[in-house]
Amino acid sequence: MASTTLFTAVFVLDFVAFLLALAAEQTRSTAKVVIDSKYDYYYCVYDSNIATILGAAAFGLLLAGQFLTCFFLNRNASNKHRCRAVLSAAICWTAFLGAEACLLVGSVKNAQRTDYRFIFTEDARCETLRFGVFQGGAAFIMVSSFASKLNGCWSEEEEEEEGAGAGGDLGAYTPI
Repeated sequence: MASTTLFTAVFVLDFVAFLLALAAEQTRSTAKVVIDSKYDYYYCVYDSNIATILGAAAFGLLLAGQFLTCFFLNRNASNKHRCRAVLSAAICWTAFLGAEACLLVGSVKNAQRTDYRFIFTEDARCETLRFGVFQGGAAFIMVSSFASKLNGCWSEEEEEEEGAGAGGDLGAYTPI
């Protein structure tokens, strides 16, 4: 029961992190060049900083889900299933690190672009976060989530196999 509850909690954390990453992509900061004719210079005005908050929240939720998965859901695999356990763990951790990198870099760059004012004397170009940074994080979240859930299902299946053979049949008894 506890592992089912944890499994569901981790799934919800990963799903909400995925949704937050997609929302961060949709609300990336946009900029426009404004001319100050009194002092004769150009500067960039950015509209919103909400993508930074959404990206950071997705980062935190994904980290919490990975923590729960790592310490409470994954179990040691037997020699019979070690290859698939190692493969799914490698995929899970690689995708997790990719997602965390995308979300962290996206949040930091979006905050830098939004919080600072760039002043130009001519040829003003406002820098914004590239399209797809948070989407890449969302894609990595899905891969990481799928791999960790698959690993959890495999370890549950393995426990059921071990439990079925241990309790019922004791074998034939031959007296001495």
